[in-house]
Amino acid sequence: MLTMNNQYELMKRHFPALLRKYRMAAGLTQREVSEKAEMSSSHYSKLERGKRWPRTMLQFFLLADALGVTATTLIEALDEEIKKEKARPQK
Repeated sequence: MLTMNNQYELMKRHFPALLRKYRMAAGLTQREVSEKAEMSSSHYSKLERGKRWPRTMLQFFLLADALGVTATTLIEALDEEIKKEKARPQK
């Protein structure tokens, strides 16, 4: 059974990789994304390393915009990664 805790752990596991994937695809540095998203480069670095989570919905939308995608795109990509992981056979 999927609990809120499980879902949160899955999101924390996949969100940083998605940020990096979209940043690299856009040809941006962490500093460029952080400036566009109106946050410190340190905070963005922590997001991409999985040490932090976006603090607000506004921050989530600013991140998406800075990466050149919509917030919906980020959410759908995250959902897809979680579905793939849940579909893998359990060890």
